[in-house]
Parts: sequence; C-alpha cells; structure tokens
Amino acid sequence: MSGIRISLRNRGPHPQPLSRLHRRERGAVRRGEGLARSFSRRVIFVILLAFLSGLIAHAQAIKLTAKFTDQELSTDPNAAIWAQAPTATVTLGPQQIAAPFGGGAIKELHVRVLHNGRQIAFLTEWADATPDRESAQVDRFSDAVALQFPYQSDAQPSPFMGDARHAVNIWQWQAAWQRDIDEGGLADVDRAYPPYASEVPYGIYVGRDVGNWRSQRDHKTPIENLIAQGWGTLTHQEQQHVLGKGVWENGRWKVVFLRALQTGLMGDASFIAGQKLSVNFAVWDGAQSERGARKSVSLFWHELQLDPLPAGFSVTAEPIKSVSTTQTVGVPAWAAALVALLALLFGALLMWFIMRPRSSQEPEIG
Repeated sequence: MSGIRISLRNRGPHPQPLSRLHRRERGAVRRGEGLARSFSRRVIFVILLAFLSGLIAHAQAIKLTAKFTDQELSTDPNAAIWAQAPTATVTLGPQQIAAPFGGGAIKELHVRVLHNGRQIAFLTEWADATPDRESAQVDRFSDAVALQFPYQSDAQPSPFMGDARHAVNIWQWQAAWQRDIDEGGLADVDRAYPPYASEVPYGIYVGRDVGNWRSQRDHKTPIENLIAQGWGTLTHQEQQHVLGKGVWENGRWKVVFLRALQTGLMGDASFIAGQKLSVNFAVWDGAQSERGARKSVSLFWHELQLDPLPAGFSVTAEPIKSVSTTQTVGVPAWAAALVALLALLFGALLMWFIMRPRSSQEPEIG
C-alpha cells in the first residue's frame, strides 16, 4: 500500500467560509434586488392605476339629442340657431388602443346637434390655445376633429374605426383644409417655404397628378367623408357631400358639420327622425404633434336621439350637394387612350412573334 499515492491537486481548494466583506456585499446585492423588484411592482401598479383612471375618466357614455327646428340649418358656427340645441360634453383621453399611442391634449369636446327633417348639423367646440392650420411642412400638423357613425344604424361595430364585419362612416374636418378654402387654394411651397419657392420645379406634383384627394388645390369642403372597417382601412369616399366650416376665436375652435339626413349612397350613415344612432368623437391638436392615431378619443359609442317630426310636418327632399372625386387628374383622357392603343398593338406584335410558324427543316448532316 505504501506504493500508492493519491493526488488531491485536481479536486480544487476546500470551501472556505465567506469573509465578512463578502457577506456584506452579498447582502447588499440581495437588498438591491429586493428593492428593484419592489420598485418595479410599484411602477407597474402606478402605470396600471393611471391607465385605469384614464379609462374611467372618459369611459362614461352620454346621450345627445338632435333637436328639431323648422328653420334652415347653416354652416355658420356663430349662427343664432344654435341656441336652440342643448350642449353635451364629451370627455376625451389619449388613444391607447393601437400603436402609435399618444394624444390626449384635448380633454373635452362640447357638442350641439340640430335637424330640420331634411338635414342634420353638428356644432363641435373645444379649447385650443393656438390655431394650427399648416400641414405643408413635414414638422407641422393641422388641428382636426372627427365624427364617427355606424354605417348600419342597427349595428354596433367597434368604436375604434369599426371592424371587419361592420363599417363606420367618418367625417373629418381639418383646419389646414379650412385655411386652403378661406385663402383660395392649397398651401404650397410658396407659402410654406417662401425663400425657396423659386427653386421648386413647378409642374411636378406627384400626389396631385395621381389623383390623391389630399393633394388637390381646390377643396370644395373642409370636411372629408370617409369609411373604415378597422385600423388601417380608412378610405376616401367617392362622393364628398359633408359641408362645414370651422372658426377659431378667443382660444376656442368652433366647427360645424352639415349633411342630408339620408344620401342613399353606400358607406354613408343614415339618420331618421325619431330614431337613435350611435356617434363617437376624436380631436387632434397640431401644436402637440398629434396626427393619425395620436389623438384625443372617446372609448365608447354615445347615443344620439333625433327628435321626431311634429305632427303634420311635411318634408321636401333635400338635394344632395356633393363633390365628385372621379374627375380626371394629371394624364388627359386622349393620352390614356393613346397609351392603351399602343399597349394593345405591342401585345399583338409580341403574341405574333411568339406564335409565328418556324421552319421545320433540319440541318443536313454531311
């Protein structure tokens, strides 16, 4: 047995008791981890509490009444007729449903509604310290307000731009479009960048030439009539017959929406005297860089009750005033026809070249 030698070199050192310094360091690390976990839980709790408080603050649905009047309705926000309608206050909050999240600069919206059996008009009003009417520059954004209705009055689509099975009709007023109309044309380089206007090659307007409605110079109404079936599906309606006007006075916007009760057009909401309809609202503050999904919204549908018509009241059909967007923009019709004819001839030539008979003679082998 004396010839057997056991080596303990590879077994490693024997465990030594922790020094006092090591114990202090490990204790500090554990306390730090505990504080971090506690802080994280508190932060999450505060965020959830703030989020839920925000939801509760603007989750209460209200009832609006469209009062009947036998007078003509007007797009004038300061018309005396608006004194006939009661004011309803809609509480708003930041959009936190779909990215990009944000908004919430506008806390409440005041709404009045009138109808005369032929037309319906909405007066919206909110506080805004600065009127933002410029959208031609990439870092400036327009103030705006929108109304949303179910396309089918008896349906209850998602209040957030509708859903795949139920469409919504949206009317959006933009301060930039209102300025274009008031000043006689689309804001262009000469207004947005006066020192550089002479350097722009005029005559090249891509958006306008392809028919983009937002790029046209001659808006007939500051309100865009849209339809949607969920996030990312917002579509411009062919007929633009929602009239309106917005004015900014003494730190407040006043905007009127006016349309016939019924248009008979697909995608347009219908209003019937004596019946109910749902409505929702959104507001954008351009000074706070709000645009697109960054907006102040109401999370729930609100009930809109139209007053019934008085007994014996007769209604004369209101002609629909609309702006058709099917006008030819950019390429003239004769040029498009010429291009189509040339394409047809080129296609026929190509088919002849492919299908033409080829010689079947085989080469001679010497």
